Amino acid sequence: MTTPKLICIDSLAELRSRAGAWDDLWWRSPVPAPSARAALVEQWLAQFAPRAPLFALAVELDGQLVAALPLFGRRRCRLLKTASLPINDWSANGDLLVDPLADVDAVLGKLVDGIQRLPVGALCFEQFATGQPHWLELRRRLEEAGYFCDVHKQYFTSQTTIGDDWDAYLKPRTGGQMKTRLRHARKMEREGGVELRTYTEFSPGEVERLMRLGFEIEAKSWKRANGTAVVQRPEIADFYIRNARQLAEWGQLALFVFEFDGTPIAFDYAWHAKGCHFCVKMGYDAEYRKFGPGQQMYLKILERLHGDPEFDLVDFWGRRMPWNETWATHFYAVGRLVAARRPHPLGCAFVAAYRYARPLVRRLRGADDVSRGNALPPGEPAKQESPAAQTAES
Repeated sequence: MTTPKLICIDSLAELRSRAGAWDDLWWRSPVPAPSARAALVEQWLAQFAPRAPLFALAVELDGQLVAALPLFGRRRCRLLKTASLPINDWSANGDLLVDPLADVDAVLGKLVDGIQRLPVGALCFEQFATGQPHWLELRRRLEEAGYFCDVHKQYFTSQTTIGDDWDAYLKPRTGGQMKTRLRHARKMEREGGVELRTYTEFSPGEVERLMRLGFEIEAKSWKRANGTAVVQRPEIADFYIRNARQLAEWGQLALFVFEFDGTPIAFDYAWHAKGCHFCVKMGYDAEYRKFGPGQQMYLKILERLHGDPEFDLVDFWGRRMPWNETWATHFYAVGRLVAARRPHPLGCAFVAAYRYARPLVRRLRGADDVSRGNALPPGEPAKQESPAAQTAES
C-alpha cells in the first residue's frame, strides 16, 4: 500500500504551481466555498500577509493531493508565534480540505506530523464549520499527538434549503415580517416597478464595473457612517475585484443588481459552487429603507433559485443576522480551534486563556460565549419569525 507523502509549501510561487492539484482536491472535498481554492488563498496571503511566512501543508497519495491546510505565520500578543488560516474580518479564504474517499485517519495523521514540525508555539484556526467530520477528526489527532486544544463557537450561520416549490417554502413564513415584505413588493410594483438583474457571464471590464457599482450602493447605507463601507478602503475594493475576476473565470461568480423604477437600490455579490449560492456581500441604498430593499432583492433571488434545479442550498456566509434568519431553514456553528503542544508554556497559556479566561470575561461583560443573537444549540431549527427580525428590514 502506498504511503502518504507530506508536502510543505513555503512560497506563493509553489502554491501557484500546485493550484491544479489543490483545486482538484477542493472539488473532491466536502468544502463547497470556492474561497478555499488555491488562487483565492494566494490572493488573500498577498493582500493581507505579504511578508508572513507561509506554512501550507498538503498530503499526496498515488500522485494526487488527498489533504491540504493553508497556514501562515502570525504573532499574537507580540511574543507568541502561531500558525493561522488565511481568514480575517474582510474575507475567509481558506479551509481544511480532505478527500473523503481517502483513509482520513492516516491522511490527517500525516498532516499532524507536518503541523508538529512548524516553528510556532500555537495554532489558531478561525471561522470554520465546527461540526464538519474532518475538523473533528483533526482535533482528535492533535490531542493524540499531545496538543492542548480548545474549540469554541464564534457564531452561527444561516442556511436555506432550496427545493422546487416556491409556494411550499413561503407557506410557513406567513408572519408579520413576510406580510410586510409582500406588501412592500406590491407597492414598489405600483410606484415604478422592480427588476432583478442577474449577471453570471461577463464581458471584459464588466466585473469591475458591477463590483464598483455595488460598492457605491453599499456606501449609501449605514456602513459609510460606521467606517466599514468598502469604498472607504480602496485596497480592499481592489482585493474584492481581483477575487471576483478569478471567480468569473471559473464560472462561479454571480452578481445581482436590484432596481426600483430604473434606479439600482440593492446589490449582492455571490458565489455559485457545488449547488450552493453564497451570499458574500450585500448592500442597499438607505434612501429606500422603508421598502426593505435588501429583503426585496432576496425575495426575488430565493424565488429564482427555487426554480433552478442546479441549486439545493443558500449559505448566508457570515454571522447569523435578523435579516437573514427569517429566510433560513437551519443554522450551523462556526468556531475557533486553538491548540498548543505540551509543555510549551506560552502556547499552553494562550489556549488556557481561551478556554478559561475568555468565557469569564464575556460573562462579566454580560455576553454569552457565542455573540448575542446567535446562541442557538446545534441542530436548532430555524425560527420562521422573531421579534428582533421584525424590526430589521434592510
